Amino acid sequence: MQPLKNPGHTPDVIQELFDELNNDPSIKIKDFDLVKRNIEPSLIRRWFLKNHGMTFHAFQRVFRINAALKKIQQGDSVTSTAFDSGYESISGFSDSFKNVLGVSPKFSFKKSIVDLARIDTPLGPMFACATKDGICLLEFTDRKMLETEFKMIKKKMNADIIYGANKHLEKLKEELDEYFTGKRKLFSVPLSLVGTAFSKTGMA
Repeated sequence: MQPLKNPGHTPDVIQELFDELNNDPSIKIKDFDLVKRNIEPSLIRRWFLKNHGMTFHAFQRVFRINAALKKIQQGDSVTSTAFDSGYESISGFSDSFKNVLGVSPKFSFKKSIVDLARIDTPLGPMFACATKDGICLLEFTDRKMLETEFKMIKKKMNADIIYGANKHLEKLKEELDEYFTGKRKLFSVPLSLVGTAFSKTGMA
């Protein structure tokens, strides 16, 4: 995974795809579905490769497996999670799960994940990371020390950083929008600091 590709502003059509995945990580948007929407699949593929280091289909798979991990850790069975996540077989789900997270679903209770999202701002795109407790990183995508901060978070939390939905990331996006439109001065989104050079951007 290469989250440090230099992304520009997110086109509206791609933001709509992100919104769909956030609303339902189990959906599978195929090339045929894109064509039906008059969207050229190759353009979507190139954008994701450039900005996220993976194809759109790979991004969907990572997003889907992240959501599945959370369901299993919350007590859902592997079988029900597999089919709820859109997989047609347990073996297919297990293979995909292991390819993304490095462990099989039955051992996923040991796995820790930090959710990653890309956020557009008037000053440029940013990467945000969050745990179940709050935001642990917010930095501009072109910051030179960003890779070091990612590594520090992974080491301190003994976790992988992958793209996924998180209520704190959604709240952060809303509050950043309010901040940059002059409607907010202080941030209320909870933080989960791990000793990184976290950019608080006026949060309190």
